[in-house]
Amino acid sequence: MNLYNQAQSHDPEAIMQSLSSMNTYCDPDAHIKNLPEEIIVGIFTKLEPMRRFNIDTQKREVHRFDNVLACITALQNLCLTSKQLSRIAQPILYSSLILGYPGSVHHLRALIYLRTILAKPELAKHLKYVEDSIDAWVEWGEPYSPVQERYFSNEFSSHLMDVATQIWGTKVQFRPGILMERFSYQQLLALILIHAPNLNHLFLVFGEQPSLFYWLESVAPGYLAHGNPFSFQQFTNLEILCVSNKQQVISHKHKLYWGERLITNLQGLPKLRHYQHKEPCQEFTTLSIAKPLSFHGLEVLEFRDCRLALPQVAAIVHGCKRLKEFSCQWEGAICGREDFRLSDMLDALQAVQNTLVYLSLSDNKAARAGSPMRSPNLIGDLSSFGRMRSLHLGDYMIFDGLEANAPWTEVSPPHRLSLQLPPPLEVLSLSIDLTPIDDDCKLFWDLADDLSLLPFLRRVYIFHPHQPWLEYAEYRISEMMPKLVARFAALGVTIETRRDEAFYTSHDGYQCTPWEYGDYQSGGILDNSSEYMRTRGND
Repeated sequence: MNLYNQAQSHDPEAIMQSLSSMNTYCDPDAHIKNLPEEIIVGIFTKLEPMRRFNIDTQKREVHRFDNVLACITALQNLCLTSKQLSRIAQPILYSSLILGYPGSVHHLRALIYLRTILAKPELAKHLKYVEDSIDAWVEWGEPYSPVQERYFSNEFSSHLMDVATQIWGTKVQFRPGILMERFSYQQLLALILIHAPNLNHLFLVFGEQPSLFYWLESVAPGYLAHGNPFSFQQFTNLEILCVSNKQQVISHKHKLYWGERLITNLQGLPKLRHYQHKEPCQEFTTLSIAKPLSFHGLEVLEFRDCRLALPQVAAIVHGCKRLKEFSCQWEGAICGREDFRLSDMLDALQAVQNTLVYLSLSDNKAARAGSPMRSPNLIGDLSSFGRMRSLHLGDYMIFDGLEANAPWTEVSPPHRLSLQLPPPLEVLSLSIDLTPIDDDCKLFWDLADDLSLLPFLRRVYIFHPHQPWLEYAEYRISEMMPKLVARFAALGVTIETRRDEAFYTSHDGYQCTPWEYGDYQSGGILDNSSEYMRTRGND
């Protein structure tokens, strides 16, 4: 099948394989120059490098990075083929900026990108995706490695220095080749964001001080006035915002608070539909909702290691009238508070019962360290959620008075679980924290008897994150509960286990927990040299 037929058949994988095999002189059998320009544009759009969120999220992370690398290689080969193809492919290639490579490499990548868009300003408008990882920390006086010296052999470009001097003046020394200059990468990232008017996906990870917000404040005074965080309001096209505090951000002289001001500012983003926040700072717990919130376009909301009290989360959820996916993992201590009542959460979720497709409620069991939950603390009846297809709950949200190592013959929910689940449910996952499950679990026998009430249910996942008995659970599940596995299999339902909660993914193609796979670590996409054309993922 030639490229024309592949383009017409919308087969991006076949297109990618064909283009990746092209050398810099172009494969004579490809005949890509003979394709109509609209077909070429369609091909390039399908190969947009940063679209990895739309790749099957159940594949291993390293496979997704392989796909990204193949897309980038194909686009770069096309850029080198002819001026016409370069004119079409280059903006798409520059539409993404991956900064997740560790250490000094992403400093270099930022430099390459800045030099390019300053030399070709028309490319700046194409920047859509910026994913940042935590900056490598090098102690004062630490010697440089030969690799770092080689990467930074080029001097800071004069036109880039001119721009930096205009913004921050001569008092700031830009020395990207010297990692002891701890601010260098944050300055480069700030410059990139300043030149990104059409940004629609931003993933920021903070670890050391001062943060990126310090440099943005230097560019546009007022962003951080009176402790206000950077509002993101200038990114009117922002659709996805992911914020992760890899290490807890300690307030410095600008007092970065991630509480009410940030949540309130997000209301002003007209296109925001996907917001994730991992490990908010302790100041987040002081959030007080003075007036009703409204997030008209927000469809995906996720908190990880959340320090917000449940009433605060409920107030935010209540303001998301179009919410399709909601996931919240509370920090362990929050779940033991007197105001942690899951019935209040259910009341807030009732406002989105006609739109919610995915729901995940859990707590950080490592942080909780096995401390008992307040009981009773049941989620209640979810049968009115007419569109929910995937549900993830903790065991204490279903069982009343669950005790460690209690035999399953003595454990049962207060009501038959099937009567409280949404009828359209396709995937049910349960976090079993205290008691290893076996064939004596009455909950699952009752569920099997009631499967006629859940006609679409096809998979049941058991998630037990900190128990060694699930070390090789995918091979032992038939040994642990053979009768239940056989019973469900006869009814067309699969019982499986997953040790990592990151497996559970959303239904529109977006991965719910990108940080669960570790820092994104991708090679350079902005340099024609194959030296930086590499990718690596942690799984």
